[in-house]
Amino acid sequence: MKRLVLPLLLAGVALGLVAYARWSFSGEGEVRLRLAAIKHGRFYRIGETIPIHLAFSSRVQGRFRINEAHYDRSGRMEFEHFHMTPAGGAVDPMANLNPGSMGGLTGVSFLTRQPWTIDLDLNEWVRFTKPGIYKLTVSSERVEVADTSAPGGSAPVALRSNEIFLRIVAADSAWQKRTYRNAVAALNSPNSNDERADIKAREKAFATLRFLGTPEATRELAQRLRGEARGGTDFTCYIGLVTSPERAEARAALGDALSDPDHPIGETFLNALSKTRSADDTTGTEYADRKRALESLVGALPKKRGKGFTISLSTALFGAWNSKALPQGTVDGLVSQMLARFDELPTSEQESLLGSRWDKIRSPALLPLLRRCVEASDSGRLAAIALKRWYELDPAGARPFVMEEIVRPEPRFGAGELGMLSDETLPEVDQILVDHFQAEPSDNLASLIARYSSPAMLPQILPLVDSRIGKGSCAVMASLLAYVLRVDSETGRPRIERAIAARGPDDTGCAERTLSDVAAIHPAPVLEEIALRLLDDPDPRFAVEAAGLLRNDGSAGAEPVLRQRFEKWSQQWSGHEREMDLAFFENQQDRIEQLLLGRALVEALIKGQNWLADKPKLERLQTCSAVKEIQLQLTSGIRYWDAAGVRLLVQPSADRFWGTVAQYASDDLGKFKSKLEQFPASTHFVLTVSGTDNVGTREAVREIELFLASRDMSYIESGLDD
Repeated sequence: MKRLVLPLLLAGVALGLVAYARWSFSGEGEVRLRLAAIKHGRFYRIGETIPIHLAFSSRVQGRFRINEAHYDRSGRMEFEHFHMTPAGGAVDPMANLNPGSMGGLTGVSFLTRQPWTIDLDLNEWVRFTKPGIYKLTVSSERVEVADTSAPGGSAPVALRSNEIFLRIVAADSAWQKRTYRNAVAALNSPNSNDERADIKAREKAFATLRFLGTPEATRELAQRLRGEARGGTDFTCYIGLVTSPERAEARAALGDALSDPDHPIGETFLNALSKTRSADDTTGTEYADRKRALESLVGALPKKRGKGFTISLSTALFGAWNSKALPQGTVDGLVSQMLARFDELPTSEQESLLGSRWDKIRSPALLPLLRRCVEASDSGRLAAIALKRWYELDPAGARPFVMEEIVRPEPRFGAGELGMLSDETLPEVDQILVDHFQAEPSDNLASLIARYSSPAMLPQILPLVDSRIGKGSCAVMASLLAYVLRVDSETGRPRIERAIAARGPDDTGCAERTLSDVAAIHPAPVLEEIALRLLDDPDPRFAVEAAGLLRNDGSAGAEPVLRQRFEKWSQQWSGHEREMDLAFFENQQDRIEQLLLGRALVEALIKGQNWLADKPKLERLQTCSAVKEIQLQLTSGIRYWDAAGVRLLVQPSADRFWGTVAQYASDDLGKFKSKLEQFPASTHFVLTVSGTDNVGTREAVREIELFLASRDMSYIESGLDD
């Protein structure tokens, strides 16, 4: 079976099983789906796991493609749909849950006569409520066929399986207790030397408890929902609780765990608590349920202890910030408790507090805590975030530590973390950095040379550059080239050109990335000149790279050159547009690269930072090429230019800015304002503010509003989008 090296994100649809298919384009029976029950016993008990087997095959090679996804991060997949007759004795356990799809890594392959198979548990989609004999078929949307008239160049194939019959009987108490005990024993068993087998066994045991649905199984799931299970089994506990036929038992079990001083209450537990309100409570809303769950958690905190307290406190505080469901005085009290127990929190939550939640806790009183994180943390990410916050609050106090870190023989951080000093260069560390690099080259040291080394070091650094072109780490090479470019652009130009030309069979693969990697460290006019020439490179991958650089850093003078190159590309493929419909490409790398080039050229033209592609320009570009992907790209850009006004979205947070105007997007407020300056003063905007209401949001929105007013630009607000 030929496989396409094309990872996809799993996007759900709805589940089922089924066999022979008809396809109007290719005749009857070209694709086949066979359904079988894996267990060949006489019956299944209500609550027993029912494994089924699906086999997809085709007698036509290279035409029908199957999505090979085996999981979805949000729970079950939705490619298959299960059809049960009679329908009255079975329900969809997740019918009212709708967790949506979060995707998952998968691949695609072409079907052959050799079946592609997948095993599923029918219980994910069907819970039997009455004994009886049931007929089951499955329909699937997992397979698609090439269809150039359809969006994306392919269309789903409607498959339906053969019929199988299932005999369902009532579950006796002895079987239920035995099944429960066996599952608990599997969960309590010590780990073996096979970690993968251990995880698989635990996942099976959790699924058994979930499908069993007895009061004992439901209580066990609540006890095991502690934020500690590996392999995503916390989510299995959550699904088992919120879909349990013993709803009152689920709520009682969660209440008991909430009151347990040692039981940690994580986010998944809080979600389960808010989803399991009493069955006769039909007046609540999702917000009210969440608020009630949060209030219950805050009420339980005084009795919590140890890890049960710190994790529960963190969940309560983050939940309060996200929902605004608690009074500010209560939230302030939670913040004080959180900071007092900061060292006891999981590292991920410490990082979140100092990162995305910084605006909620920012205070000079945190300086001792930040210093402690920088000096003692085992997490490089936590130490880096803490160092950034330390320098924000106290630049003079943090500087000695930054300098101490820079001169380490093996710095823990690179210029991304240590480059915040206001100094243009640090001559006092020139020789130290070079000596350390020569002794033990590293990405961090190379980046610090690029950021801080003075021009005086050029004679020593040039041999380091020349000896590494086409060899070694791409990051090291980019940093050293960026240094040379910064101190002497004419000396840097030929070396960057040599690095781009290093494309032999023994090269390191850095050539294609050289332009963008160097520009990310030190943008310079020389790079634009090189990029303009690379637009005509025989290898389209390098032209794609050049177009990307010009989009981000090219001057306004690059726009007409890009347009001419796009027109040349369009003429090259005029009359051959159908060859660019590559949804079902196989062994057509040259076409793929050509399509990517066309898309990169259009992307640069319509989203360039230093020129404005307004609606008339977009419409003119549409007339250049009939390639479907290009048309879709341009149509997508045009839709942002509404008659009511140009769409303007501001979506900042405490730690970052994000804004879009028309088809442009930026995470840099300065660049975003530069883009707004390119619009005529008569432009009317429709402004939307999205995200959490915090200091960062309010300041960014206010700055945008003042900027528009200073340019005599008008706007209307479309309301806050939470």
